[in-house]
Amino acid sequence: MLTWIPRLESACDLYKEGFFAESKLPEAYRILYETYGAGEKSPESGKALAKLLELIEGGAQAMAEYFQEDDFKKFEATWFEGCPLPTKEGLSL
Repeated sequence: MLTWIPRLESACDLYKEGFFAESKLPEAYRILYETYGAGEKSPESGKALAKLLELIEGGAQAMAEYFQEDDFKKFEATWFEGCPLPTKEGLSL
């Protein structure tokens, strides 16, 4: 499930480098999702990615609780720093 973070975050990196406007970021996330998830998408994979987006929005504590880790600091990261988060709606989940 966590493999999606660097894949989608690459769109954030390109946005921060000035390759496209913020208004195009949702489309970039969607394109990356469709490209990396090429082939048959199962309902389970969509649910897993939707849960991941929910956890990212919830922060380190939410991720630690989900993965049953005592130390939430393991999940303190700067994912999507400086970018709007991808959304379930934007990825058509």
